[in-house]
Amino acid sequence: KSVYDYKGSLAAVDSAKLDYLSVSSSVRCSLRTAFVGLLQAQRSLDLSREIETIRRRNLDLVRVKYEAGSEHRGAFLTAKADHSQALSDIQSAERSLALARSSLCSVMGKTSSPELVAQGSLSSVDRYSTAPSFPALAKEHPSVLKAGVARESARCALSSARLANAPGIYGSGSYGKTGDSFSSMRNEWSVGVSASLSLFEGGGSYYAVKKAAAQLRQAESDEASARSAAVVSIEKAWNALRDSVADAAVKEEYLKAETEREKIAEARYSIGRMTFDDWTVIESGYVKAKQSFLSSQAAVLTSEAAWIQSIGGALEHETQN
Repeated sequence: KSVYDYKGSLAAVDSAKLDYLSVSSSVRCSLRTAFVGLLQAQRSLDLSREIETIRRRNLDLVRVKYEAGSEHRGAFLTAKADHSQALSDIQSAERSLALARSSLCSVMGKTSSPELVAQGSLSSVDRYSTAPSFPALAKEHPSVLKAGVARESARCALSSARLANAPGIYGSGSYGKTGDSFSSMRNEWSVGVSASLSLFEGGGSYYAVKKAAAQLRQAESDEASARSAAVVSIEKAWNALRDSVADAAVKEEYLKAETEREKIAEARYSIGRMTFDDWTVIESGYVKAKQSFLSSQAAVLTSEAAWIQSIGGALEHETQN
């Protein structure tokens, strides 16, 4: 085989390695997303229990006022319904937890177990403040590297086709002795040169070169397209990550505000300086703020997983960074 055939074989090996990186990146994202889902489900169950405690405390407070005649029946029934909703939310959170556990086990290829617990935190990441160079990251993306391997393979195929179509030049030489007897023998030299050219293949070699050249142009175009698509995909994932980080920060501010309002409102309602209708609106806002902040924290980690996949981060990514 020619050196171009050898290079083509190496390109096939490189392509297989890049296929592995692509699959590994996808698997990592699926694992991370499922893991974050389990973390969120665990925290959601804890939060549902916290909310049930709040709703039960509120119900007890309203019941005392209702029985004392200082609160109307509608307020008592509303507080009771809020508590019932909190109990129902706990049951829903338990079912969601079981599903999240099964989802993670499915991705890992294991049988689901109620003893599986995700260890970790949903705290927001803060290491993505400076935008990276998207073209530089795209240059190292597996899809772009694979397109580059395909382009190089096409280049080798074109060189091989041109070599096959080129004229062949051959040289020959011989040396010997000739004569009727040993004493009369004389030296004899023979030198020859020959050339070969494929003239009777119906233009097959010529068109093979044209075809290989067209395939090289296509491979170069595919590489440029892959690089452009990678840049867009990476930038899109980065924007989504930054948006989720910013949203989590805002939701945390809202939660701090709602926490303060809830403390003040409960104290004012307990001494009769706030109506039930005003108080329950603030209490509901506080509960929603806690739930919203939890969702935003999980969204950050999920967006981070998508970002790492967008830059081709494989299963080994965490140990490399």
